[in-house]
Amino acid sequence: MKYYIENWTTMYAKVGISAELHVSDDCTFSTSAEARLPFLNRNVVNFSNHGFPSNITIEPGKSMSFYWEAGVVYKNFSGALYLETLEFATSAPDSTYGMFLQPRSSAFIAGVRAGIVF
Repeated sequence: MKYYIENWTTMYAKVGISAELHVSDDCTFSTSAEARLPFLNRNVVNFSNHGFPSNITIEPGKSMSFYWEAGVVYKNFSGALYLETLEFATSAPDSTYGMFLQPRSSAFIAGVRAGIVF
């Protein structure tokens, strides 16, 4: 099976808001929302398994992403729901060969988190 390896580096600033509601000494509800503003997106791709060069560097565009979470802590247990988006605009062709680029891509991630608080 042919495959290739991608190594992503993404750095971003987060701007957001959070709130907590203490219902009792044992129970707290919380929510938070944030916008993620990228200032660096870099993808180094190794296509050597396909007869192409390795270490091709492309820099996808910088698109804002979002994150939201709502949860509860009750005694020693915690739980939360979260939603996350990731957005990457189309990159310019790589500067070495001029033939590789990252197309526009996005992801929508939803999850549940559970834990023990101690």
